Amino acid sequence: MSNKDRKLHLESFYLKLELVEEDGLEDHLISAEEEVETVGMATSASVEFKRTFSLLMTKEMIALSIPFMYSGIETTFYTGVYSACLSAFSALNKESEVVIAYAIFSLGIGQTIGGFSFGVCASFNKLSRSHVIVFGTVLHLAAFFLCFLNIPMEAPLHKTSTVAYIEPSMLIALVTALLLGLADSCWNTQIYTLIGILYKNEASSAFALFKFFQTSVKMLIGILSNSHVLQFI
Repeated sequence: MSNKDRKLHLESFYLKLELVEEDGLEDHLISAEEEVETVGMATSASVEFKRTFSLLMTKEMIALSIPFMYSGIETTFYTGVYSACLSAFSALNKESEVVIAYAIFSLGIGQTIGGFSFGVCASFNKLSRSHVIVFGTVLHLAAFFLCFLNIPMEAPLHKTSTVAYIEPSMLIALVTALLLGLADSCWNTQIYTLIGILYKNEASSAFALFKFFQTSVKMLIGILSNSHVLQFI
């Protein structure tokens, strides 16, 4: 091998060595950046958790926990309990289950009307937030009373052919679903709006607490619905 070839070989070797060292340094830099990002995310999550917990201890949030939990109760009722009762009520559905589809459709209509009236077009009506909540509560009471009259009390537990206090009525079942959907939209539109107004700078923590209370009650009602008759749910 001539001196010229030896020199070219050495230059090629050192160039490869430099490239390997640069790649290794870059990998170290990338690894360090990823570690910093991971630590930053963990710190941010810890700070957010502490902020949410401190918000939970405030008087306003303790007071709001009551409507949050009520929202969980009524949501569980129309999403799980009521549809299960209609399915088990053989004197009404005639083993066809079509009543459930109609009830869900009526429920959706009620939610759409309520969301449009009290959410999208809230600025065009003269109802205050308290008026909407009272209106939703009255609708819920009416829906629960109709359900009490039309659905037998053992419907949540098993299929039944017994009749409740009135003759089974498809119309009343659909009206009940409509009222449940409309009342649900009354409550939820006002809860979301209230959270957005009261907690502009802590919206994520406030919504997390809302979902915590709502989901906790939904789990409890879901468990009770498997072992209690309709009147005690």
